[in-house]
Amino acid sequence: MGAYPYFRIKVTRKWFFITCTYMLLIFNSYQAYGSSIAPCTVENYVAPSTQYEIDQLKKNFAADVKLAFQSGDQKLFYGLLCRAAATHFVEAEMRLGAIHMMDWGFIKQNYYYARYWLERAAAQGHLKASYLVGILYLEGKGGPVKGQRGIELMNKAAKAGDPEAMLELSKQYTEGIFVLQSIDTAIYWAQQAKVAGHPTGQELLDVLKNAPPTMRR
Repeated sequence: MGAYPYFRIKVTRKWFFITCTYMLLIFNSYQAYGSSIAPCTVENYVAPSTQYEIDQLKKNFAADVKLAFQSGDQKLFYGLLCRAAATHFVEAEMRLGAIHMMDWGFIKQNYYYARYWLERAAAQGHLKASYLVGILYLEGKGGPVKGQRGIELMNKAAKAGDPEAMLELSKQYTEGIFVLQSIDTAIYWAQQAKVAGHPTGQELLDVLKNAPPTMRR
């Protein structure tokens, strides 16, 4: 991707997934399972019918999901996420989206469903969901490329302090595909990512500071 491979930095996004949810820290023990659980939508998982049930579901959500995951009950684990997401619970929507961006073994990678759930979470203002669905828009995964919208969401997340979004903006301004190329702006966002603690911020800064003068604008 991009017309300037010299500036292309290979940045793994897996560190985000590792830090954004405790569930991924213990994922490896489930790699051997087959994909036996169908992806959920709000149409096939019924939400709780009363406000009391909704409140209880949200109150116990983190503990219940963690217990189901650690016990190895994959169907219960995924079903809890689906049922909570059916109530428009933004944390459940974001986690479902993040799950479908990866291959969990028992839940296969599916960018369509990742986009579906992340769009719902981003619409509620969830910043990590905004970053993740922005990536899907920019890369055209799970649906058509939406460059302008992807950049808008990336800006929103970056300005709110998301270091991954900052680094992605730096790469976008380096390559100039969905924005007007600007090495100075790329340096700015790489610097912000470094300050925010992204482990690749300094590496990208070192490369950008050696950009040819003809590219600096």
